[in-house]
Amino acid sequence: MINTRRNMIIVKGVIRTSQIKFCQYNPDTRKMDIVFSDDKKYSYSYSNVEYLKDPEILTPELYHIRKGERDLFNIEAIYRFFGENDTYYHICFQNKSERDYRESELEIFRSCLSEKSAGDVWEYFRQVANLSEMRNEESGEKLLVRKFEKLPFVDEKSVLAKYLNPDRKENEEKKEDWIPIFPFGCNNSQYKAVKRAMENQISVIQGPPGTGKTQTILNIIANILMQGKSVQVVSNNNSATDNVYEKLASPKYGMGFLVAALGNSKNKQTFIQQQNGCYPDLSTWRLETDPNDLKEEIFKKSKELKTVFDKKERLSDLRQEYSQMMTELEYFRQYIEESDVDTDVSISRRKLTSKRWMEIWRECQFLSERKGKIGLLFILRHLIVYGITGPKFFRQDMEKIITSLQAKYYQAREEELLKEIEETERFLNSSNENLMNDLCKQSMILLKGKLAEKYGNREKRKVFEKDDLFHEPYLFLDEYPITLSTTFSSRNSLGNGNVMYDYLIMDEASQVDVATGALALSGAKNAIIVGDTKQLPNIVPGEARAKAEEIFGQFHISEGYQFTRSFLQSVLDVLPDVTQTLLREHYRCHPKIINFCNQKFYRGELLIMTEDRGESDVLHAIKRFREIMPVNITVNDRLM
Repeated sequence: MINTRRNMIIVKGVIRTSQIKFCQYNPDTRKMDIVFSDDKKYSYSYSNVEYLKDPEILTPELYHIRKGERDLFNIEAIYRFFGENDTYYHICFQNKSERDYRESELEIFRSCLSEKSAGDVWEYFRQVANLSEMRNEESGEKLLVRKFEKLPFVDEKSVLAKYLNPDRKENEEKKEDWIPIFPFGCNNSQYKAVKRAMENQISVIQGPPGTGKTQTILNIIANILMQGKSVQVVSNNNSATDNVYEKLASPKYGMGFLVAALGNSKNKQTFIQQQNGCYPDLSTWRLETDPNDLKEEIFKKSKELKTVFDKKERLSDLRQEYSQMMTELEYFRQYIEESDVDTDVSISRRKLTSKRWMEIWRECQFLSERKGKIGLLFILRHLIVYGITGPKFFRQDMEKIITSLQAKYYQAREEELLKEIEETERFLNSSNENLMNDLCKQSMILLKGKLAEKYGNREKRKVFEKDDLFHEPYLFLDEYPITLSTTFSSRNSLGNGNVMYDYLIMDEASQVDVATGALALSGAKNAIIVGDTKQLPNIVPGEARAKAEEIFGQFHISEGYQFTRSFLQSVLDVLPDVTQTLLREHYRCHPKIINFCNQKFYRGELLIMTEDRGESDVLHAIKRFREIMPVNITVNDRLM
């Protein structure tokens, strides 16, 4: 028989290698003589036979292969043959069976771990995984170590490949401008976060509690469902994923039938037992209008709303700048009263902007600091460029010149701010007050219409057995496109640890260690990392910390991968250009409480949306006099 590992014979477009004993070109007849396994001999036109030899031998651990909806398991060897117009694969399995395939029949996924940089980081994670004390209750086996042993493959198209090797050019994926829908409501920063999540392979969303992270996650899920794609939502804390499910499953939305809470064996068993084989009544969800017309209307409102959001944010910034400048101006005017500078005198024949006055101010300040003098060329240039009236002004004491310029700057900037505030307020007052409500309502109608189109015509729902989660993961995701899991158990939810979700949303990522976070990324094409670097990070005990640093010293990899970092911080360090959004609008705490956090930790970037109703027992500073005197800040729990 022909050696099927070294030869591939295609007869009239059909792979026949395993059925052939002998194949050779006959120069006398100019045909290919073939003897089959039943000893029958046939001669074929040379053009009808393709005899391929010397295949490329692939390392099975670096490839995952799928035919249709099924993965090919337990592969022992892979041989790739290159034909004139097609590529072929001869695959040997551990049970000694062999199969031949055209490349067009298969989906072939290559691992990025063949690259040294990615392989080194992965090996580091594999070693520090041994520092995790999470164990199997019965055997005492370290669970994180076991997970790495079961995953020697990382798809080069996964978001993990980008994290392991940020410089890899194949990871660069350009997406089109995305106009999102918002069935769950939004504000300006949430709008940005959702849009960026859909436009980038990986994005980061930060914000303290009370800024609407769950609402943002729900809107991202809605946009993923509109594409007909799958998403896994993970968190170290079950309550975070439970919150997502409770919102979706509430009577207001009725989307709980799309969600499967999986992860560990117990959760999977509970899900299997609770299936009822039925779909909810989706008849009221069906669209009565053309979905394309509705989509156009939503996109139009979405763009309008973004303009309104930008104007509102600009107005907030303008008011804040005006308030701060008025405070500065109050002290400046006190200084003017104590000096003999006449700030009302006309300096320029032109109406200069505050930016221009600032430029002249800085030039004079520069000369003053360097003990320089204002010469004739300086005066002429400022007369020509800025219209400064004659040399008299510049012959004053330098301190008076600078004070006069400062006064002109404040005067011009105050006028500019008041004018822009008035124009912005006029625009917002003329905008559609119902724009947000209309957008949310129409977005929900469109989303439910999309779901009714997919699920509304199906009769009896498939009831999955436990083995189906392993053997038919993509059929399962078609029924349940939203899966929930702890971050640690995310790779156990479906299949053999090689299922690729379209999206992964990782909540509370500041509490996830780098090894566990990397495992979760290995199962998704795109990722949204949600958390807050200002919140409590994952805790690495002292002994484990010392051991992790010792292991890290054996590798030449980025500091950002250190086990002592949270996964959120690691992503920010390793991918410094990653798209980030801060959820700025805070709706939960009393203004005095959140403003303390805002100034202390968030550089004043939060927008406080709650009201101060004059409570007096909100925030207290308590000094404890000891050798070291720390200051404790206590807050009223009722106002958190």
